[in-house]
Amino acid sequence: IEIVSHDGILKNRDVPWHLDLTHYPTQNIPNRLLYAFEDINKTPTIFFNSSLALKKRPDIIENLKYRYVYHKATYNTPWNWPIKRPCIQKHPYHDYWSLLINKSFCVEKDWFTRKWFDEFIEDIWDDDLEYVHTYEKGDLVVYDNLSLLHRRPTFKDGPRRLKRVTWEPYWY
Repeated sequence: IEIVSHDGILKNRDVPWHLDLTHYPTQNIPNRLLYAFEDINKTPTIFFNSSLALKKRPDIIENLKYRYVYHKATYNTPWNWPIKRPCIQKHPYHDYWSLLINKSFCVEKDWFTRKWFDEFIEDIWDDDLEYVHTYEKGDLVVYDNLSLLHRRPTFKDGPRRLKRVTWEPYWY
């Protein structure tokens, strides 16, 4: 369990689309994250099901299947070196592809740029695949971190603190 404090490193600025596994060193972390809201702050988390979006676009899957990018956290972690990762991977428990790239942690190089990523998200976007959760004290949100990108808009009201529990499904 860790406290995610959005008045510390992340401050109150916009946090772009990302997956929380991207700064860990192993390639196939089937993380699932549980957020338990601690303080009252009306800043939502916005989720987008990129796996279902990719499923609707097999042409994009074929284009990304053999591409790699380098991930590096924008803040200090025990793993501060860039980690080479595939852009997409087969979900370890379901028969669909999961998106592993994101604007926050991928190093711009060769074909991958932040502009490319924004255009890519716009291309696969479907309003039906978005879920916005505005937290109330005591809320729990459980989601599959390999299927859902998430982001947070800029906020100004007080600190935003969540408790995050990460587990790997095969550990129980």
